[in-house]
Amino acid sequence: MHNQMTSSQLAIPPQSLISPSTFKLNPEQLPTTTRDLVTNPDKRTPEGEKLPQAPVLSMLSMGSGSMSTVNSRIPVELVWKDINIVTKSQKNFRKILHHVSGVVKPGQFLAIIGASGAGKTTLLNYLSGKMLAHDLKSEGETLINGKSTKESSNYLEFTAFVQQEDVLMETLTTKECLEYAAMLKYSSDPEKRKQRLEELLEELELNNVRDLRFGGAFQKGRSLSRGEKKRLSIAVELITNPSLLFL
Repeated sequence: MHNQMTSSQLAIPPQSLISPSTFKLNPEQLPTTTRDLVTNPDKRTPEGEKLPQAPVLSMLSMGSGSMSTVNSRIPVELVWKDINIVTKSQKNFRKILHHVSGVVKPGQFLAIIGASGAGKTTLLNYLSGKMLAHDLKSEGETLINGKSTKESSNYLEFTAFVQQEDVLMETLTTKECLEYAAMLKYSSDPEKRKQRLEELLEELELNNVRDLRFGGAFQKGRSLSRGEKKRLSIAVELITNPSLLFL
């Protein structure tokens, strides 16, 4: 039986799960099983009992602040109402998302938690404007600052999407990955690109691995760790200083 994400699983708490002033998780607003994992990470699981699984995908709507080399962000509020996504085939009909609604406000971090196959990635793909699989059909309303995203021609200009898989070239170094991304997506001024690159290396704590290759199955020698690869993927998307980041 397939899991299905419903609006009750995405109910937005009265206050953000992340405190804007401290950016610390508030465990009291999490489900019991997830709360136990957060508050007791070293808690032993009884023999024969499976540890509860809680994969997480997230959205970060940033405030108006910015780094020195880029323009201020546009604060955005993303609202989605009654999102339904189902398969087109009547023979193998399946509901993936059923009447899902939610909101993320400027400066908030929203975590979407659910079991494997619940529809987390499908929801993020839909909200970020990425194309769904050809065998799926969708309905619902998505608003950005009160305006339908279908009517907003520049919606994709202030959003960014970090792929779950490693998509950067394994033969490039950390610095080279950012340099090429900056040339494609950022200023044509070499000095501005260099300054932005240095800011991101510092912010994402990648300075000490700036000359290491991304690495992969066929790349010999020392390369980036999984955590460093993820931070580099995030840095590549932060080059344009997006208002809304899908992780």
